[in-house]
Amino acid sequence: MKLLKRFLNSDSGAFTAIFAVMMPVFIAGAGLAVDVGFWYSSKRDLQNAADAGALAGGYEFIRTNSQGFAITEANSVAAKNVDGPSQVTTIFPAAKRIQVTVQATAATFFLGSVVSSPPVIRASALAEFTEGETKPPACLNLLAPDGEGLRINGNGRVEMGEGCGVQVNSSDESAVRVNGDGARLISDDVCINGGFDVTAVNNISSVPKTGCPPITNPYEHLERFLPSFGLNCPDRPVGQVGAIRRDNFRGRTVETTTFNFGPGIGTSTIDVKNGVTVNISGGGQGFPIPICFDLKVRAGGTLNLRGNLIFVNGARLIVQSQGNLNIFQPDFETDEFRGLSIISSESQSVTHEITGGGNIFIESGRGISVPGSTIDINGNSGLVSNSVSISAKSLRVGGNTTVRLGENPPTQPIQPRPGEVGGVQLIN
Repeated sequence: MKLLKRFLNSDSGAFTAIFAVMMPVFIAGAGLAVDVGFWYSSKRDLQNAADAGALAGGYEFIRTNSQGFAITEANSVAAKNVDGPSQVTTIFPAAKRIQVTVQATAATFFLGSVVSSPPVIRASALAEFTEGETKPPACLNLLAPDGEGLRINGNGRVEMGEGCGVQVNSSDESAVRVNGDGARLISDDVCINGGFDVTAVNNISSVPKTGCPPITNPYEHLERFLPSFGLNCPDRPVGQVGAIRRDNFRGRTVETTTFNFGPGIGTSTIDVKNGVTVNISGGGQGFPIPICFDLKVRAGGTLNLRGNLIFVNGARLIVQSQGNLNIFQPDFETDEFRGLSIISSESQSVTHEITGGGNIFIESGRGISVPGSTIDINGNSGLVSNSVSISAKSLRVGGNTTVRLGENPPTQPIQPRPGEVGGVQLIN
């Protein structure tokens, strides 16, 4: 300032010449101070963006166990926290570590005409994450958000094999109800969002865990395939060409009736009773068979199934009065429906009945997915399998019924359930 005052008050030409030479230096210094200050501010913003990206990517990896999803999430979050164009790079430099680097070209206000090219500012963040504990898929998934998810009364018995857990989504205080001196729930892993109500301590083999986060339909990946099968139903004209209907297998003189379904075949109405045995197989190269009306197995009838049945149009499975349904491995399976035998959409809300001495045997590795429907097993009936996965809205078991599921089926395409929540922390 003194120099500036001397310049303003001076009449000396020499001083004016000196000041004229020094002025660009003063301007460059002031410009450098402004630009460098802005660069420091930009560096801080880029660092915040990198930190946010690394944390987001770590949590996404915990949630999905996918590096691809984690990288996409990290890049997106980091980019959203930067004003202006930037380049984000995300890598996994080591196990359980994620690194996000953000770089951008520095803005220049005064030095643009001085420097040949603006500098590039970079910031990097390294985060370490713990994935937390995940639980294996449950063998019995009851997805109703409220009300009774599982009810066992009378002498009903639900027994899970080793590693075969029970997941109940209902938030009701009586989401699991086990009432009656003979009612039993035997499982080492019962996880309930809500609470439970039991008559006696020995109704349940181990104390259920409450407050478990609800899970989505384990077979939700099927939902996009299912609506098209309803087009085969008779009350929906589309797709009826070539449909086959088989009604009322009831003649006592017929010991065995066998028929196969080819690809694109419509539907079948089946009533198997009076000691008749019917074998269903086919569905083309693993193509599922749509069932538009109630499928009944009763009065000593036997239905042997080697295929995938999709219940649409409000159709129900009814096994009663000493009827027997045996489910076996099909000859062919598609990847989408692999391991499943009984299927319906989340939007179909009916009650499938196994009552009055009806019995279902399911071969190892098969599954049932009826996420919008209730399964009612009652009256000296049974559902037995060495290894099976069942997903339903709710399950009711009563009378002298037994539901016995074996070890957790490794062939079922179900994602693990959430367990302990993992954590992410920045380490640089």
